[in-house]
Amino acid sequence: MAIVIDALEIVSSKKRLPCEAFFVDTNIIIYHRDPFAESAFDYYKKILNERVTNCIHYFRSDHSKCFSVISVAIEFYKFIQVGSYNIFTGAKKMDLEHFKKLRLNDKEFQKKWQITLKQYEKCFTKYFPLYGVYASTDIFQNFDGMLVDFGDYALFDTVMNSKKEWFCIFSNDSDFYSFPNDLYLLTLNEDMIKRAKLEGKIYS
Repeated sequence: MAIVIDALEIVSSKKRLPCEAFFVDTNIIIYHRDPFAESAFDYYKKILNERVTNCIHYFRSDHSKCFSVISVAIEFYKFIQVGSYNIFTGAKKMDLEHFKKLRLNDKEFQKKWQITLKQYEKCFTKYFPLYGVYASTDIFQNFDGMLVDFGDYALFDTVMNSKKEWFCIFSNDSDFYSFPNDLYLLTLNEDMIKRAKLEGKIYS
């Protein structure tokens, strides 16, 4: 299983990460970027936004490199696509064909969507630059869809094919807990941190 790193403990004690870089998962980007300003009216999301943002700023100030991958960028795109549509229309479900019509014909929606896209591009060029692009079907050899989502596995596979000093994923997703020992799992997930302490898998 992965070695779990308590992100808040690293920041509060001003320690250094045991790796030269880390990769961010989709949930961390959502908490950090807060594309629909949900932290303004949701206390839980406000706390998550503040904690994740503080952690990322601290890790970067320690000269740690920060990356993302194409599967995460796709997941985040779907998140902002659905959110933008639902907020604009008031709908509870995504209607992809209606979204395409709005994007093509509705001036007000076009203006808002262009602003959202600029922020999206900035996210993956400035804040979390993309690393690695898949060009092979080899990724499916060890993928077990009964244990993890494909997006999570694609992130893991990219990380494990980078430099050994970069084997670190920042995520609150418990799926990553079952990955191999040479992966560091940087997290704020209290349940995973408690479990890692009980099982002797916590970094200290």
